[in-house]
Amino acid sequence: MVRISDTLYPEKQMLRLWNGYWKNNNKEYVKVPRRERPTIKTSLSTVNPLFYVAFEGEIPVAYSGLEDNGSFYASAGTFVVPEYQQLGIAGKLIDKKMDKFGSKPAITFINNLEPYWKNFFLRRGWEVVDLNNIPEGIPEKVVQEEINAAGAENVLVYKRGSITKAWFNVLKR
Repeated sequence: MVRISDTLYPEKQMLRLWNGYWKNNNKEYVKVPRRERPTIKTSLSTVNPLFYVAFEGEIPVAYSGLEDNGSFYASAGTFVVPEYQQLGIAGKLIDKKMDKFGSKPAITFINNLEPYWKNFFLRRGWEVVDLNNIPEGIPEKVVQEEINAAGAENVLVYKRGSITKAWFNVLKR
């Protein structure tokens, strides 16, 4: 049975835990810090990300991160080892992360361009960013940097109180 930590691990601690297991079991899943990843093209979510980790027993099988930037959160990615995909773990991790946002808005970019992932976020109340309607608390400069790096169609924002999120929760029951 997979359980999700209530602890938010700093990136260094999460990577020590994660890589401590996977370097001896499947080097393909070993991870480097976000600031060293070629898919991360801005400094957003690379300064002090924190991560929820999903475990099966003592084995780390998934993680999802966030970074508190004062007036807003930035998503710091999600990864589920392939053997544990399609079990709803990513959804549970992201929902837990979104609950942590509280009343602050959040921003993310989609680097997996499969339409499923974008729709996965849209169903949870995230919206494609609109420069004319940025959630209060997320600086326009940050949004523009993310758009320049990932493309406007791949930058999503979330603000508490979304009708889509409310309907998602109703339909989930």
